Amino acid sequence: MEYKINKYEIKLVLTVFLFGIILLNGVNVVGARSNFVNLGEYDIEYAYNEDDIIAGERFTLTVTITNEDNENKENVRFKFDEEYPFKLVGDDDWNIEELNIGESATKNFRVEIDEDADSDDYKMKFKIKDNKEDYKDEFKIEVKSDKAEFIIGNLQSDPTTILPDMKDIKLTVEIQNTGDVDAKYVKAKLELPPGFSPSNSYSDIANLGTIKAGGTKEAFFYIDTEKILKPDLYNAKIHLDYKKGVDKKTKDLEIDLPVYGIPQFLINDIKTEPTEVAQGDSVVLKIRLKNIGEKEGKDTSIKVFEKSDQPFEFEEKTNYIGTLKPKETGTAILKFNVDKDAIPTNYLLDIQIRTVYDENVLISDETIPIKVHESKKITEDFLKIGSLIITGILIILISLLIYKNRKIKKFKRI
Repeated sequence: MEYKINKYEIKLVLTVFLFGIILLNGVNVVGARSNFVNLGEYDIEYAYNEDDIIAGERFTLTVTITNEDNENKENVRFKFDEEYPFKLVGDDDWNIEELNIGESATKNFRVEIDEDADSDDYKMKFKIKDNKEDYKDEFKIEVKSDKAEFIIGNLQSDPTTILPDMKDIKLTVEIQNTGDVDAKYVKAKLELPPGFSPSNSYSDIANLGTIKAGGTKEAFFYIDTEKILKPDLYNAKIHLDYKKGVDKKTKDLEIDLPVYGIPQFLINDIKTEPTEVAQGDSVVLKIRLKNIGEKEGKDTSIKVFEKSDQPFEFEEKTNYIGTLKPKETGTAILKFNVDKDAIPTNYLLDIQIRTVYDENVLISDETIPIKVHESKKITEDFLKIGSLIITGILIILISLLIYKNRKIKKFKRI
């Protein structure tokens, strides 16, 4: 419905109407709300019934535009920019055409509110255009929801500082229901960004039961970080499944996971002298490290772990490298002897890289391969013995042949 009346007339009609309701009911008008937006040349009043502004419902929005300029307006047009959670049912624009000095025009719009909208203040953006100017502004409308609503109340990690290459980090997430109804059978699923993973199969799931309206529950998760993880603020998501009455609902909440930089080391070269390690050798092992982390590592060293089932005996089990700044390299030198009767095969040697950062000792466990070959000396000795045995056998055979030949000749003479 569209019509034009003088602004004084419309104010008089509204005053009489409201006064009549007060007289009939003997109480104040409940639910009705009017607001004003001033654009200089236009006064805009928008009115609605507050009791109708509920998620999932529709309401009538009455817009009255008054020309406050000192000249008539032509080609006047009003249009909404439709945004969540509002959706216009029917026309979203209004072609007013002419609006003379002091004249007002009124139109009712039917608006639907998204059923998933939370209780909050939302904006309805609009434009007014005439033959000279374009204007933009917004209506502010408070929406109420009759569903459970969730926010993150608090987030803690143990240890407090999250670093790369950590295991079983405990996250304690406080989930608050700020809505007006209870949420039942609440299940929280943690969705992690790349570089993070659950510590085990079920450490990213928390069953919270019922979170009452205005109540709070804590969800506990256990996560690991990858060895190579750049310092940054990472975003994770908590996916909530719950029931409101018999209806199944979902809600996603975001949390921040700050990762701090530390010195981190990559083994980028392993050399042995001799190059081919054999049974009974005395070996010099050189391990080259590169600091690929974001921070300087002090008192960096490498420690080797001897195993009873490995044929190695180290002269010293630890070698000191010193301070390595980011992108710097250093070499650890370790000496060991190989047992003479060692089985020729590939062995995995356990080592530990230690460094000091911010008065904390950081430890990283690694394994490196050591291949033991059959000793060439043993092989040469074996060949010598074999050749002597063969030579002896040949001498015996030749002696037997000579002896047999002489015996035959002697028999013929007789």
